[in-house]
Amino acid sequence: MKSMGYAATVWSTDHSGTAPTNWLCFFTELITPKMMLCPGDSGRTSVAEWANFGLENTSYEIIKGGGRWGDSNRVFFQCKLHGYVCMGNGLVLRHAPPPP
Repeated sequence: MKSMGYAATVWSTDHSGTAPTNWLCFFTELITPKMMLCPGDSGRTSVAEWANFGLENTSYEIIKGGGRWGDSNRVFFQCKLHGYVCMGNGLVLRHAPPPP
């Protein structure tokens, strides 16, 4: 998840500081679609090529894409299996913090 948050940071730098809106818009920063599966997720199948990637091949869901990247109070994506979250600044937490 930290690598995915870092990839979003790199992508946002090239896109006027905005957060990605979906996984495929920043796949070149994500390296391989195999990283899109949580290690504990045995119910999904990984794919080796981005051309074969779909939402059924990821354990993670983007909660709030778009907008300004770097917002530490906003959840960017989460693990559907464990509930871990990646905040809008790339920080990974076990649970989303309470609303401000």
